[in-house]
Amino acid sequence: MFTVYALHSPAHDKLYIGFTSDIEKRLASHNALATKGYT
Repeated sequence: MFTVYALHSPAHDKLYIGFTSDIEKRLASHNALATKGYT
């Protein structure tokens, strides 16, 4: 099963739209990239 998603990045003021078969993995990936380089 696939899930269609829309993720907002406040840091870049961008909306990412796509689809995935693993929404939990996709959310983790999105959030990890959002904080990469910050402490």
